[in-house]
Amino acid sequence: MKKFTRILVCLMLFVFAFSFVACGNKDKDKFVYPSSNMTTQGNGGMSVQKGNYLYFVNGFKSITSTDINKKTKYNIGSLNVTKLDEKGNPVTDDGGIKDDEYRTITDKLVGYEIADLYICGDYIYFASPCLENENQDGDQVWAKDKVVFYKKKLNNKGKVEKIYQSKVDYEELNYTYFNKGNNAYLLIHEINNDKIVCIDCSNSKVSETTQISSIAFPQNKENVADVFYIKNSTLYKYNVATNASTEYCLVDSTAELKYVGGDYVYIIESHNNGSNKDLLVSKISDKSEFEFICASSSYKDVKISADGKVVVCLDDKFAEYYIVNIGQDMSPEVLTEEESSIKIIGFNTRDLFYYIESEDSIIIKSVSMNNILAGSESEVVEVATISGLDKNYFDIEDDYIYFYKNAGNGSNLYLHRISVNNPDSTQSAQMIGMFIDSDIKTEE
Repeated sequence: MKKFTRILVCLMLFVFAFSFVACGNKDKDKFVYPSSNMTTQGNGGMSVQKGNYLYFVNGFKSITSTDINKKTKYNIGSLNVTKLDEKGNPVTDDGGIKDDEYRTITDKLVGYEIADLYICGDYIYFASPCLENENQDGDQVWAKDKVVFYKKKLNNKGKVEKIYQSKVDYEELNYTYFNKGNNAYLLIHEINNDKIVCIDCSNSKVSETTQISSIAFPQNKENVADVFYIKNSTLYKYNVATNASTEYCLVDSTAELKYVGGDYVYIIESHNNGSNKDLLVSKISDKSEFEFICASSSYKDVKISADGKVVVCLDDKFAEYYIVNIGQDMSPEVLTEEESSIKIIGFNTRDLFYYIESEDSIIIKSVSMNNILAGSESEVVEVATISGLDKNYFDIEDDYIYFYKNAGNGSNLYLHRISVNNPDSTQSAQMIGMFIDSDIKTEE
């Protein structure tokens, strides 16, 4: 009987201890993370959405900053996730997103100008400045200009995993990720080395293609495995997953590959020692010959829609933007008769967005893609008027335009967004982030 009692007491203690631990863990973190089968939106931008969860970088810090290891509450530059409410908004208070409504994925300084966040399978992928030293002429020097690529589980379990460290500085490379099934591939163009470096993110296996003269990444990053590059006056299709190249066509020796969108690939050919440049397009599925679109002395600002059917380009001579409907007769037309000079932000699936500057603010406007494709006159819609923002960086998703702007008491830039579904010039920009202590507004 005593033996039975001792066993019973031990069992009761075990159950109590187990319940205590379980309750303790539950109280420690009640946050529920998204499942990998939820829809992903916004790969390659300032934020990326998984179902009703938003992964974002808290604020913006220059990668040349010498205090990128400095720890602050909420850590400017950290990668975080928050669950959105039924209206698709973060749950906030005066300090930004509430403490119990977000979790930090990593406190590394994440991303560069537009963060470049990607989700594939169970992981989120990001880039960060190198924190290690390297040997430079016999001295150990901080290699912060090198880029380190990482991944972390969406559910925040485990450690941050290093995928690859660049061999060249961040100013000498372009990169993107591609999804193939549930596997991600990191593709890096080492500009000065004329080289493509492809890394399988599941095992960090590296493949290289050399002696390329130019490369173009597709606009759409979802489940795309092909890119284009030019080598020895030949245009090639390159399959990221198989590391195989196939010849597409011969091109002029001056040809420079610039853009790939949907079923279209664009090149620029130079004439008269580079003083004249022609923009040409080919339909990929038909492997058609390149057709002339328009000519300019340079192409400083060219944007194409994700499906590749609409092009907007700046004519330097007249300082005007022209819009071209690839599906029609490809005759360039002036985009707008705005008196002020405009700057193109880009496309979502429905509209083209641009802005004009007005004293200390900008006015964001839109033009309907349906009207453009139909060849009819497009009504210009005023979307919002925003002040205090960094005009260098924009990111467009179907429902929102993201950008960095000042907020709070400090000079730090935080991620904000405006809705494009209900254009209203008086709408306020919504902050996505959490103020560091010094930026929190206090009542006087």
